[in-house]
Amino acid sequence: MDGKDKQTIIDEISKMVAKDRSFTINHKNKTLAIVLPVKDYQKFQSMHEARLIALKSELNCTLELIRRYTGHESLAEVESRLAALRHTIEQEMGK
Repeated sequence: MDGKDKQTIIDEISKMVAKDRSFTINHKNKTLAIVLPVKDYQKFQSMHEARLIALKSELNCTLELIRRYTGHESLAEVESRLAALRHTIEQEMGK
């Protein structure tokens, strides 16, 4: 990619950013990046976080139900797996 190609790419990115629109950056028929306006990214991130919170809540309810009705020892492996899943969800949430 020469200097002219780079400048063309920069010019196109600048135009799209000024229009506050999503766009992709492609090179040789391969998508290198998808660029979102900040408001769209924040909306996406908010929906993703809300989904993770809902999953964590559901997981906690399920785990509590298992503990209440079956006892800790009989489903120790299931509890362990559910706890590991909760840990994964929390990591994705950044907590």
